[in-house]
Amino acid sequence: MQYEILGKTLKTQAFEVNFDNNVSEVLFYNDIFIVLLSASNSNGGVNYDIKNNIYGITSTGEIIWQVQDPKEAYPNSSWDLYSIFFGIGQRPDGTFTAATFETVYTLEYKTGQLSNRIVNR
Repeated sequence: MQYEILGKTLKTQAFEVNFDNNVSEVLFYNDIFIVLLSASNSNGGVNYDIKNNIYGITSTGEIIWQVQDPKEAYPNSSWDLYSIFFGIGQRPDGTFTAATFETVYTLEYKTGQLSNRIVNR
């Protein structure tokens, strides 16, 4: 499905979804858009107020999930002091990834749940 990123808006022929932050990256798979919002502030630094900045959007424009907070997925972990994501991707096997400062997770595209944590330190 074709889409356009217009600052804080994800736009298709069928819908427009507006966010509080700029749209940084979009993946589309099985009628679901996986949308990463920018974590940058106006000075080009990190906006530490943004949290769980990945969303799942249907092909009709409905927001169906916000990514699970890493602190919820791994409550006993000392990693991931922040819940700020900087990248999304798709592996050759079809699974999706979500990356924070120090960790890469497998991202369930239908629910936004996180699993299979790989700590990068």
